[in-house]
Amino acid sequence: MKANNLPEGGFIISFINELELLSYPSLTKSEENKIKDFIASIDVVDLNPSIKKETIRLRKKYLIKLPDAIICAAALSQEISLLTFDDQLFKIKELIIIKPDFV
Repeated sequence: MKANNLPEGGFIISFINELELLSYPSLTKSEENKIKDFIASIDVVDLNPSIKKETIRLRKKYLIKLPDAIICAAALSQEISLLTFDDQLFKIKELIIIKPDFV
């Protein structure tokens, strides 16, 4: 593990993750700056036609929330594993999903 408790390796997030992280109502300016620094250090996957198509397919097949479907579709489009605490997403067979063992 790295000092910041993230597993070793590169990271990519969906624009949905970026929006979720930065939209917490009680976020302090210091916390916001730390999040922005983290986001600036990694790639952010934006919405594109293939992610739209995959989002629709995943949402219909697994009946998951739209933001979750977008995040999963982004991971699939990048051919990467998804790091999540959301147990509901483990039903998505097309993805390799990793649940962190740290808190």
